[in-house]
Amino acid sequence: MTRIGCSDTFVLHSKIQYRHKEYLMPHLILLGGGVNDQGHSPIGGSAVLIQDGDEAVLVDAGIRFGDGVEDAGELAVSKLEYKEFKGGYRIAQLPPSSLDNIPSPLDNDVLPELKRIPPDIKRLYVVVTHGHYDHSGSLPLVARVFPQAEIFMTAPTLDISSWVWEDYLKNRRDRPIFISKDVRQAKERIQLVEFNQRICRGSIEITLIPAGHILGAASVLVKMSNGEKTVFVSSDLSFENQRTVSGAPFLRSNHVGDVDYLVLESTYAGRKPLLRCKEEERLVADIERTLLGGGKALLPALASERAQELFKVLDAHGIVSRWPVYVDGSARTIADIYVRHGALPERVRDHFVVDGEREKILNSKDPLVMIAPAGMMEGGWAKAYGAEWGYDERNLIAFSCYQVRGTAGYKLTTTRGIRSLETGKGVVRTSCQVGVYQFSAHASQPDLIAMHQRLSPRVTLLVHGSEEGMRKMMQTQEAMEVGRVGEVYTL
Repeated sequence: MTRIGCSDTFVLHSKIQYRHKEYLMPHLILLGGGVNDQGHSPIGGSAVLIQDGDEAVLVDAGIRFGDGVEDAGELAVSKLEYKEFKGGYRIAQLPPSSLDNIPSPLDNDVLPELKRIPPDIKRLYVVVTHGHYDHSGSLPLVARVFPQAEIFMTAPTLDISSWVWEDYLKNRRDRPIFISKDVRQAKERIQLVEFNQRICRGSIEITLIPAGHILGAASVLVKMSNGEKTVFVSSDLSFENQRTVSGAPFLRSNHVGDVDYLVLESTYAGRKPLLRCKEEERLVADIERTLLGGGKALLPALASERAQELFKVLDAHGIVSRWPVYVDGSARTIADIYVRHGALPERVRDHFVVDGEREKILNSKDPLVMIAPAGMMEGGWAKAYGAEWGYDERNLIAFSCYQVRGTAGYKLTTTRGIRSLETGKGVVRTSCQVGVYQFSAHASQPDLIAMHQRLSPRVTLLVHGSEEGMRKMMQTQEAMEVGRVGEVYTL
């Protein structure tokens, strides 16, 4: 990790050739996160390349989740060729300078189309917007393949991303796309930046603006050709204040200048907005009713952001002071990060499940609240607690995360009548109550439309959402279109 400095000239390998005119004109290419011809979901593998001559900015380097019933938030198995070393050390093969038939580490189904980065780039600047898998997951590989690229992110994003990379290595020991050495070397090269700090390199200026999505999350403003062309990449954003993170600012064109392209997330395009305060009240009321009835409340949650947000919601409504509330699994690690950056009080650590305590909690007869990953109950301690407590109709499983089709959480929230939970010990019938609560950290459609209108870009490319939702929102606005992976958009 270093402070901002200059990089040396380098050359990138690529099998993609660009026409001379396209190369000279400033342009952007969606490498991931948009609609493509291969049927992949637009949510996952986020990456946007913005090129100006022989310089380029890569906004995000995520990992794409699997598609279909088997994805369950899991990452696909790598298809790279590996070289074995003594002691079990393995590393993916990099293409030699001759670009012969040895597979490139960028030819991988879980990655954005990073191989489309053109061969004539002399300087590459990588900006990671936030620490979720689908935005930062492949950064260690990108750092290895492009060893002279400069890498920028906020301090909280580095902390959360570091956990993401270590979590990936812990769970993906079979042919991973990067190894611990890649993580270590990437972290040594990361340059920490503050919100609204301008990064000036050659003819390019980069500014990170608060996005309100999770701790440290940023939107990215890129000005090129000395300010003549501008791209604003929203990444995942929310304008609504959360308990742990303030909402994104309501920017206008007079704040950022004329915008040629707005790359806008559309997770909730085509959906009616929900009032977060009402959802909080509904969740708290259901938990209180459960506890007063002698039951337990299990809150399966994403380790990053949602678990910490739920703790603060319960704290604000007095649940933490009146009943035992526990935080387990990797949510504790992320909570520590939130504490270090002032987004959670230190006393949250008093609620961490410690070694030797878990079995006592699992077998407890008393009312309590447990916040634990995974948010879709595909693993983690949430599944263990659900298997132990799901039989009791007094108990509650309260879901506040998106449930991917085919996951345990999806089945519990959509099945009518008799529900069951598949565990390592067999199938457990669940007679407990199941609730679904909307705690999204993404902007609503009205907020997305308002941002589009305020910035008044020449074109808005919709990404990170369903194509159906994108098209519904496009019906209400001009100058909006579906962002397509691989297409060259001239600025």
